[in-house]
Amino acid sequence: MSWPLLKTDVVASRGLRVLPLAFASAAVWLMPAMIGLLLYVFALITGASGAGAGGIIGLAVLLITMPTLSWLFVLPGVFLFWALLRAGWGGLLIALAVGATLAAGITLLAGGSDGYSVFAMAGLVHAAVFWLILRWG
Repeated sequence: MSWPLLKTDVVASRGLRVLPLAFASAAVWLMPAMIGLLLYVFALITGASGAGAGGIIGLAVLLITMPTLSWLFVLPGVFLFWALLRAGWGGLLIALAVGATLAAGITLLAGGSDGYSVFAMAGLVHAAVFWLILRWG
């Protein structure tokens, strides 16, 4: 199944089953925790110490605990992208736009625009990985 950047085949996208959608959603939701766990193990194996170690371990702990809040944009993003996909708008740029839009909404809920770049990066990465899993699934 070929998925271009914007428009997709409506008939082909209606063939998407719940299992690949659920797998892609769970993978994207748990992805930060897996990366954080690998980073934490790496810090422990290398014996990182000093000021830099605190930053690495702090980032690892942040990533490990990220799934407790990331469902706030993963869940709505999945349903929004699924609806757009079924309407024929399931390309990569659409997925990235959904990720960036939800990241902007989360930023506003968090109380400002200072951290938008962090949320935007997370939203774009989550959206791209979700789209790639669906495309190859």
